[in-house]
Amino acid sequence: MKSVAVLPEQEIKEAFSEGYICTILADHGIGYDPVKHDHFAVDGLAHFHEGEIRVQLKSTTTPDYSDGVLTLFLKPGWIEKWARSKVPVIVVYLLLEEDPAKRLLLTHESSTLSGYAYWARVDEFARDHLATGSASGKTYYFSDSHRITTNSVRDWHDLLNEGYGG
Repeated sequence: MKSVAVLPEQEIKEAFSEGYICTILADHGIGYDPVKHDHFAVDGLAHFHEGEIRVQLKSTTTPDYSDGVLTLFLKPGWIEKWARSKVPVIVVYLLLEEDPAKRLLLTHESSTLSGYAYWARVDEFARDHLATGSASGKTYYFSDSHRITTNSVRDWHDLLNEGYGG
């Protein structure tokens, strides 16, 4: 069957990432707005009562691993911008099925995305990295504890409140 796709593969992955974070946040009654311009190396804002956290979305169909641990290379420009943030910045890293025909299963009973995601707070990581005097990029290693679960949104809310003494 001939493809009807208009978007290039990278934009398709970006659209899946945005849909994924919107769904996770909506399940908890939290709003998400994409940012129009990528001035702060973030793709959107998650809106809690107390304020917003900044969210950078990343996705891949070919993840990198080091000794069995998922990794993501963080570019120097991102690190510089995240280090300046006074509010939490998180990266949400979505791992998608490589075969486009297997990414989304739609039936009469349900819709299932064949993928999973990890998250990491990167503003503190960026400040710690720059404090070493390095101006280079750095690889982030995701632990299993940063796999997105039903508790992740509460964890993000807690990160935000820590900045306000709560």
